[in-house]
Amino acid sequence: MKLTARQGVLRAQEAESIGNFDSAIKIYRNILTKIPNHSPARENLSKLQKVIDGINSGNTQSLPLEKQVKEIENLLRSGRLEQSERLCKQLIYKSPNADILYGCLGSILFQQGKSLLALKSYDKAILLNPLLALNHLNKALVLESLDRLDESLASCNKGLDLSPEIPNIYLSRAEIYKKKGEFEEAIKDYDHALTIDPNFVQALNNKGTLHSDLGNMNEALKNYESAIKINPSLAHIYYNKALAHTALGQFKEATIGHQKAVQLNPDHGQASYCLTNLKSFHLKDSFVATMEKNALSAKTGSLDRVNFLFALAKVYEEAKNYDASFSFLEKGNSYRHKLNNYDFQNYVNTFKTIKNVFTDRKLSKVDNRQLQSAQRPIFIVGMPRSGTTLVEQLLASHQQVHGAGELRFISELVGEIFEPAQHKTSQNRNVVPIDQKLESFSEDYYTKITNLGIRKPFFTDKMPHNFRFLGFILTALPEAKVIHCRRHPIATCWSIYKTLFGHTGNSFAYDLKSLGAYFKLYEDLMLFWHKKFPGEIYDLSYESLTENQEHESRKLLDFCGLEWEEDCMNFQKTERVVKTASATQVRKKIYRGSSDDWKKFKKHLEPLIISLGQDNASESK
Repeated sequence: MKLTARQGVLRAQEAESIGNFDSAIKIYRNILTKIPNHSPARENLSKLQKVIDGINSGNTQSLPLEKQVKEIENLLRSGRLEQSERLCKQLIYKSPNADILYGCLGSILFQQGKSLLALKSYDKAILLNPLLALNHLNKALVLESLDRLDESLASCNKGLDLSPEIPNIYLSRAEIYKKKGEFEEAIKDYDHALTIDPNFVQALNNKGTLHSDLGNMNEALKNYESAIKINPSLAHIYYNKALAHTALGQFKEATIGHQKAVQLNPDHGQASYCLTNLKSFHLKDSFVATMEKNALSAKTGSLDRVNFLFALAKVYEEAKNYDASFSFLEKGNSYRHKLNNYDFQNYVNTFKTIKNVFTDRKLSKVDNRQLQSAQRPIFIVGMPRSGTTLVEQLLASHQQVHGAGELRFISELVGEIFEPAQHKTSQNRNVVPIDQKLESFSEDYYTKITNLGIRKPFFTDKMPHNFRFLGFILTALPEAKVIHCRRHPIATCWSIYKTLFGHTGNSFAYDLKSLGAYFKLYEDLMLFWHKKFPGEIYDLSYESLTENQEHESRKLLDFCGLEWEEDCMNFQKTERVVKTASATQVRKKIYRGSSDDWKKFKKHLEPLIISLGQDNASESK
């Protein structure tokens, strides 16, 4: 296939990027033979020739290859990526058949976020030396980062075929199995790595994290404690252990863990943020001064800076310095907003696509009498920070209800039915008719639920953003109960804005105007569902629940088909794993008046109020 001049330049630049200077020169010269005045080819060739002239004139170190590779590795460890890349390419030009150099270049490119180029470099290393397991492992890591999991798994398997004694390959394969949802296989590989190296701290940590993700907090704690015994100087292990204690409501132990993490690494922004949610600090505390210093330091990583800023906002709010608190919060949200790939139009398109599935279409509800498990689902939906965790904790206090937490099953199954809008033209795509797939939707959902090993007659599925998929839920799972948590619009949005979520979702949350616009999309979609499924969605007011707990709790249980139990009034005493941003709040009695907290910051919230509409700025009751 003939390449255009532009394609040729891109091909040459790619070859140059992985140190293949000779190929790049050949391509540039071919372009110039056909188009003598092609400026990009001429300029790039001139620059590349100067680099080569510098190499040939002896500007590279006259050291053995092994020692120069060590120098590259030293530069890489010190974060001097450009210098290490430059030296590596120079050495490749002089030693084009040295696979170790292509392996080094792959690592450099990978750290720079140039995954596709890194993949090409590792492929070259494997071509030159297909029997080196390390090259296959490195290729697997890049493929995993690109979510090409099956290919990544194949590379790991190749590496293990060559060197089954390397624990790192088992560790990497375990991470792939974890991403694929094959948790038993992941555990086996963690254990295999630990059989080879019983002191493999990273394997213990990652195994603990998987158990934590699965809600097995006691098992997670055992792994973290084993890791700490081996190496008590790693801050991130204490941090992970503290998160497990928090999920179990063991706040004293969690505080100790986060304090230890900060002691070992004062730059640990996440541990610092968690500490401010577990205990109060005075503005004169040295801890606060350290956070302020780190928040302003150019050396602080972006995510740590965000955590420090959110933590400082919390400290200054408790000190009733609301202007300073909002200033820190605004900066933290601004940084987080920049880190996210946010495009509001994507949300508009996605919501429109979902509505189009159910517009002017009558779908028959699935008969699940033969499919459903012994348990009946109770879906709890709404905007984040609208009281969904509180409602789940209340229901999970009932003897017949298992609190399953934030399950991702529904979004996964909906994704298998149709591709949500990802681009501005997505609304024009043809959606696969869902009436042909609803039965498999139901079957697959109950299969996933069965695998959880739930033994109680009812279970909660508390994923707030499942409000997007209520049409699928109520059609495919008509036996389900749906509870929609509502809260004053400004109170909801303000609580979202001041919360630093631990995952990459909620990209709308970090800008007041965007937050208000998303809330209006949510309100519009909920109105649509109420019209489509009248009387099938139970609206629960957060304010009403906090003001009249017993009355609203009785009505809620009645809707779910549950008898009244007094334990539901003391939900804060219920021992269960809670891993949401509300993990600390639901261990306390209901707090009346929280929906008025935004009023302290009202003068700063004009962009939100305008975005929501002036009617929503009225006083909450």
